[in-house]
Amino acid sequence: MTLADRLSRLPAFGFGVSGPLATPLMPDHACDALIHQMLEGGGAIFDTGPSYGGGLGEIRLGRALARRADAFVMTKAGLLSSGLKKRSRDFSSAGLRASIEGSLQRLGRPAIDLLWLHGPARSEITAEVIGLLMELRTSGLVHHFGIAGRTEDALTALEDPIFEAVMLPLNRIPGNPGPELAQRARAGGRAVFAIEILGGLRPHGKMTRGQLWRTAKRLAMRGPAPKHVTASTPDEALNWAYDEAGADILLMTTTSSTHLAANINTLRHRQFRPT
Repeated sequence: MTLADRLSRLPAFGFGVSGPLATPLMPDHACDALIHQMLEGGGAIFDTGPSYGGGLGEIRLGRALARRADAFVMTKAGLLSSGLKKRSRDFSSAGLRASIEGSLQRLGRPAIDLLWLHGPARSEITAEVIGLLMELRTSGLVHHFGIAGRTEDALTALEDPIFEAVMLPLNRIPGNPGPELAQRARAGGRAVFAIEILGGLRPHGKMTRGQLWRTAKRLAMRGPAPKHVTASTPDEALNWAYDEAGADILLMTTTSSTHLAANINTLRHRQFRPT
């Protein structure tokens, strides 16, 4: 069964266990509650990765979905993390294999529904890597593959049919290439998973734990102040990503149950549209 066939049976939105959801800033029970809220709202697609909290995101997601064999679970490989700023890359065949084995153990699942190569450069997707992915698919350990990125390198997914999807930031922050890349990916028959959809929106009211976490992370890494898009509300941004920017699946990440409920309400009627 192709990825498009599987996605056509699911709502066109999902939830990411990343950022503050994979840190002690969010207690286990609070993260679990958000995952179950997504399930109760009809969501079935979940994303995480070993670089989120050194694997804590995978552990939390695996525990919350232990009795939900019907959930569509995604994780990543190629990028690892330790602490707030320590990150390492390993797109070697051996490194990817070890990462995937660790992810399966932390998730407690027999297979990964969709594995994302996490920000690889075009040169890192070698014939040896493609061979490993084919082996993993044949063995049944991974069902589908995609490339998550922020640059033109994400469109390396168009160069081999084993990649069925791309993951891109789709927001209207000036200079973001995501929307243009998404249109090219869809034209090439790849499913587009959108992240950071609300990027650039000015926070209103009391800051959530997630917003505080992102601010602290940016300051710790001495990053520039975020560029804001003043003309959008969250529901406008979500609908824009789907209707105009080329998204097939919208992935949301939030620490607020109120925000999550509002996002689900905006997206609950959306369905995957095969290219």
